[in-house]
Parts: sequence; structure tokens; C-alpha cells
Amino acid sequence: MATNENGTPKADPSVMALLAKSKDRKAFQSLPTVERAKVKKKRDRQTARIGKRGAYDLEPELIEAMKKIAEDEGTTASQVVGIALHMFLAKRVDLSIYKVKLERNPRYEYELVWKE
Repeated sequence: MATNENGTPKADPSVMALLAKSKDRKAFQSLPTVERAKVKKKRDRQTARIGKRGAYDLEPELIEAMKKIAEDEGTTASQVVGIALHMFLAKRVDLSIYKVKLERNPRYEYELVWKE
């Protein structure tokens, strides 16, 4: 049996996850009704977002530009980026002019480089 540095047995990760879930459930049930409703609403919003989120590595200037446009238009940066991506897809942009061969990358053959 595996043990920690102090000699106590290591707990199985699945057991630890089950215990944490049980602890969370007890904490949720001990909340006042109004607070419980707020927590449930927040959880439901997070659950609804599953599959709708993406994380991309972008230049800080590009991120700031999207935020600025969103602020000027009174909307969210996500909506601005969504419209920009729809426009990109509708134009069927030829990406081959941006391709730069990567020398040593086991996963990708090219990177796309913006040339002003």
C-alpha cells in the first residue's frame, strides 16, 4: 500500500473526489434558501456554457482591440470575436499565404504568421 511522507496511507483519488462532492453537497444544503437559489443559478449558467467556450493564445494587442470594439459597441468581447470569426469563415480566407514551415514541432507542420 502506498503511503505519504508521514507514513499514512494514500487515499485513492476517486475516493477523495467522492468525499469532496459529499462535503460540497452538505455545504450547499446548509445554505439559506435564497443563497442556495443563487448558487444553483450560477451552476446552471456554468453548465449551459459547456461546449461553448474556447481558449486561444492571441496577441495582447488583438485582445485589447476586441475589448475596445466591444466597449464602443456596448456588447461583450465574446460576441465581437464571434462575429469576426463568422465573417472570416464566410470569406473563405486563403491561409496558405500566412503559413511558415516549422522546423521542430512534433505536432504541427506550420504556424500562421500575420504579415502586415
